[in-house]
Amino acid sequence: MKYKEPRALEALEQFIGGGYKSYEEDEEIPRNLEGAEYWIKFAQNTQRDFVREIDHIFYHYGMEKHVPAPYRYMLIGGVVVMPIFLVFALLCCFSDSTEEEIAPRRTVS
Repeated sequence: MKYKEPRALEALEQFIGGGYKSYEEDEEIPRNLEGAEYWIKFAQNTQRDFVREIDHIFYHYGMEKHVPAPYRYMLIGGVVVMPIFLVFALLCCFSDSTEEEIAPRRTVS
């Protein structure tokens, strides 16, 4: 159960004096997750942390008013993924041979 009222002495005294009984019970926090549930929770926590860090970077540099939230994430995602695409393009699209291809000779019969 979590105290959710304003931080005032009167509200705290009312909560301690029996007001906590009128609060709804918070749902059970799952502990010791296993298998897929563990990894889903891990991915959600990691995503939340990344989003918070990206927002903090934009707030720190004063860019939060200029770049809306969804575009922040697309911009950072593009910066992170760009080197992967460039390496892929270098490996797949350019040949590493320095020899020129020689056209087959025509034979005259």
